[in-house]
Amino acid sequence: MTEAVLNAWLKNPGERVAAGEAIAEIETDKSALDVESPGDGVLGRHLVSAGASVPVGHVIVRVLEPGEIEPRDGDGPHAPAETAADAAAAGAPVAPVAAAAAVAAPDARDETVRAGPADRVPHSLSPRKRRELREQAETQAQAASGRRGPRFRAAIAEHVSESWRTIPHFAVVRRIDAVSVHTALATMRGDGLPATPTDLLLRALALAVTAEADAAGDIGLAVATPDGVVIPVVAGVPGLDPPALVAARAAAVARAREGRLSARDLAAGPVASLSNLGGYGVDSFTGIIPAGQKLLLTTGTIADQPVVVDGLVTVRPSFAATLNVDHRHFDGDHAARILAAFQSALDQSITWAAHREKLDA
Repeated sequence: MTEAVLNAWLKNPGERVAAGEAIAEIETDKSALDVESPGDGVLGRHLVSAGASVPVGHVIVRVLEPGEIEPRDGDGPHAPAETAADAAAAGAPVAPVAAAAAVAAPDARDETVRAGPADRVPHSLSPRKRRELREQAETQAQAASGRRGPRFRAAIAEHVSESWRTIPHFAVVRRIDAVSVHTALATMRGDGLPATPTDLLLRALALAVTAEADAAGDIGLAVATPDGVVIPVVAGVPGLDPPALVAARAAAVARAREGRLSARDLAAGPVASLSNLGGYGVDSFTGIIPAGQKLLLTTGTIADQPVVVDGLVTVRPSFAATLNVDHRHFDGDHAARILAAFQSALDQSITWAAHREKLDA
């Protein structure tokens, strides 16, 4: 990403702001995000107009000390600087547009988009006025550049091309018994949870990669949006109980469809992602591993199939699970073990759904 669009200003020059308080909204190739104040103080002049494209690292506003007078362009050592580095050298807190929408003070460590303090200063604009400003700026910016559709598709094209060009893919397929999926879903829905098969697939994949790929429990989830596929992150999946997992999955889908990914979604990707097209009647499919990841599990529709159990032909629900693998990191036997662990985790989901399993931290 080399630039972002400044959708709207949420605070006006001269208003007091608190560290971590949202002062503007920008849109990147992936998402709309708030720019937060790098410190406490008084907001200086807007150095960029709403609707304008801004290079990454460009300073859009300064946060002044109470009583400090901001010099005009070219007047004094605190004149507006082109980049965050220039402004930091001048000694004033600045709000730059940073890579992947990571916004922080010049001396920040690894912190990116922060939640802000509990006693943040209230907005002087009403929520309705803020929404109107966003919508107006978005309309103007879209009319000027037509950025949303073409810009987003161009970003997708770049990312999948890079992945296909640099990752040596191979795929392993296994038929997964889904009796436990039906049973666990019935239990969760009986408890009033709006559960879907995706919830159970996410958990089984997280447990499998944690056990067999020495990975953390964060899993990417491919979400279809009108503008293309977006992959938010569901964090800490193995440690979530049924209500928490359903809520986390729903929140991830909402972030993707609303174009408001979190800083964690935009940070370094997890080891694996899930893409489930079962709801569309797809039997099986392969996919392209997201850049920066190592595995992609693609799953098809759950359907009744004839199987032999204890020498007798019976009908059981099952689905095809295809593990797309980066051969630089895993071999075929690793992929087979991950799919076996995935099946085992699904089989255990009945106990988990009934809240009787001891969850891992």
